[in-house]
Amino acid sequence: MPLKFIIKPQLYNIKIHKDLLRSSVIGNEVILKFSKTLILNLFYIIKQHTLFQQTQLLDIIVVDVLGHKVVIYLFFSCKFNNLMRCITNIKDFHTTLASCASLYKSASWSECEI
Repeated sequence: MPLKFIIKPQLYNIKIHKDLLRSSVIGNEVILKFSKTLILNLFYIIKQHTLFQQTQLLDIIVVDVLGHKVVIYLFFSCKFNNLMRCITNIKDFHTTLASCASLYKSASWSECEI
């Protein structure tokens, strides 16, 4: 399934198919909330696209607050000196997510820990 995306750099408004649920900018940090089916496609775009260039995966965090489980990926762009937080919801801790170790080598260790 090909991805369709529209980028408006002046608004940081990104539409990637229907699986990107919400995007916002707070200070120097971009926050993307997306469906778990979009993981590899979204991460490829934010690493390779000239407006993002998020070349470093800093951490993968799993949070459980009152039964609401969330996986947070933290990225950093050396070129633009900004953070990107990518958030996806999971139903339980046995949910399978695609590995992003092929795009970010630092993901190997973090994925083993979660």
